[in-house]
Amino acid sequence: YCRQLLDLARRRIAGTPVRVADEADVALDAFAAFCREAHAGGFPDLAHRDNLWSLLAAITARKALNLVQHERRR
Repeated sequence: YCRQLLDLARRRIAGTPVRVADEADVALDAFAAFCREAHAGGFPDLAHRDNLWSLLAAITARKALNLVQHERRR
């Protein structure tokens, strides 16, 4: 899902001048957050790969929004 996460992050932060991070940082941060939570047993209902994509996309979109909001505050 790496390419899809990068594309999603790129679309979400498009038009925002980011200084500290880019779409790769957003995608990696989202995947790391997913891995931490999965390791802690936070996703017991992940039995199908469509569910996985939906979850990764939601986490990535939220991380991108956080980055955009952070950059606009500057």
